[in-house]
Amino acid sequence: MHLLDLVDCEAVISLPTTARKLIVDRACEYALANPDAPPSIIDLCNRVGASRRKLQYCFQETLGINPVAYLRMLSLTPYIANYCNPIPTWQYRISPCIGGFGI
Repeated sequence: MHLLDLVDCEAVISLPTTARKLIVDRACEYALANPDAPPSIIDLCNRVGASRRKLQYCFQETLGINPVAYLRMLSLTPYIANYCNPIPTWQYRISPCIGGFGI
């Protein structure tokens, strides 16, 4: 007998869309509130009260990206903003841009 034969597919309950969005909103709010010390995935899970897999599914269905990609995007946003500054290419130097971030 297979394990899947024991599971009643109709009895599986998924989260409604509003509940998924609420989890993602709380995770994003927490991540945005701590720009100097970005949270880890485990921190987000503990904060919103969800497992890593549940958080993954909620992010994927709500935003179309996973939570790791979201956190990476948040951490790169200041660099991208400096990089996209409208300075002519011949005047642009990378070291002044990233120097303010301790790199």
